[in-house]
Amino acid sequence: MVDFIPDNSLCPDNVFNMFVPFKAQYIEKNNRVDTTLFYELIDVLTNNRAPIREYLLSYVSDIFQNPAKSPKTGILFKGIEGAGKDMLINFIRNIMCYDGSPLNKETSYVMDVSNLDQLFGKFNYGLSRKLIVNLSELKGKESYQYDGNLKTFVVADTHHIEKKGVDPWNERNHKRIFGTTNGDNSLNLSPHNRRWSVFLTAMPREKSFYEKLGPQLTNIEFLNSLYSEFMDFTITADITKPISTEEMEEMQELNVNPLYKFCYEFFKEKKVLEEPYKKYVYFGKKDKNDIFIRNNHFVEHMFVPWLSETLEYGNNYADKVGFKKLKLQMNKIGIGMKQKKINDTNYRCYNIKLDDDFQILKAHYDWDKWEEEATEL
Repeated sequence: MVDFIPDNSLCPDNVFNMFVPFKAQYIEKNNRVDTTLFYELIDVLTNNRAPIREYLLSYVSDIFQNPAKSPKTGILFKGIEGAGKDMLINFIRNIMCYDGSPLNKETSYVMDVSNLDQLFGKFNYGLSRKLIVNLSELKGKESYQYDGNLKTFVVADTHHIEKKGVDPWNERNHKRIFGTTNGDNSLNLSPHNRRWSVFLTAMPREKSFYEKLGPQLTNIEFLNSLYSEFMDFTITADITKPISTEEMEEMQELNVNPLYKFCYEFFKEKKVLEEPYKKYVYFGKKDKNDIFIRNNHFVEHMFVPWLSETLEYGNNYADKVGFKKLKLQMNKIGIGMKQKKINDTNYRCYNIKLDDDFQILKAHYDWDKWEEEATEL
């Protein structure tokens, strides 16, 4: 039997392990060289924030301390080019595989991904026997196209591998996921994101810093010293969960469905009973909290004007989504349609109970979270 288990101590005796141990060697403290430059790079990548620094060092150290156990989370570095985002990946790559001879895709445990088709297209053999997936310059359009695939990929127990001319097979997921981006909204992060941490990097250091650090990528003594420090590092952060950062929360808020924010303001906060909207509201016979709104009034006189005021989504959002999809989205948060007789004519209306606790809506738009952040600001 053949398998890929990146920890020989976990490999059964009857299994041939395809894993080749990391090239870097553990050395005692008194034999190590100064690695301060690397930790200065970490300061740049974490924007000099101590909790983020601790999380990143815990995440990287866990790669070497527990290589067979994926935390099933990923890290996205957001920032302008030149900060050194790829340099971190190259240090990890070389600690794993560099021995003075040239690296190639077969001998590296890192898969560099410039196009998500490399992961989710028909043939993805490059993913086989990899421990790191580096999503380089991730763009929102592409990540949204593969949103479901990407979310599943991070947390999957196994990955499906296909190679041309060979029957497909499954491999256990031992991978850590890193990504880099210059964009503000490169991942579809929901308010309940459990997969991705997002780190805004600092501005790039002076050129001389990278000129000093660059040669250490092929300095065996430096790589051995770093590896030894990672093996000695006390992991304190829970890397199975993302760490909250301002940049992650901004990305989450950008991905909140505008209809949910609208419903919170108009129905939970009862803005619908204010001018100029209340003239489009019809009340139930027995309960003034039981209101009805004709679907065309809902879109034309409430939702679209609100979109114009927010300046976040564009006036044509409702047109692009269309009435049918708006209806489905309203159903998703527990707001359905009923027949209502208005001036002797029956109309299909949205029916909202203003005294409801809107817990289904809250599951999609956690207003406590956003209100708390607004208060802090």
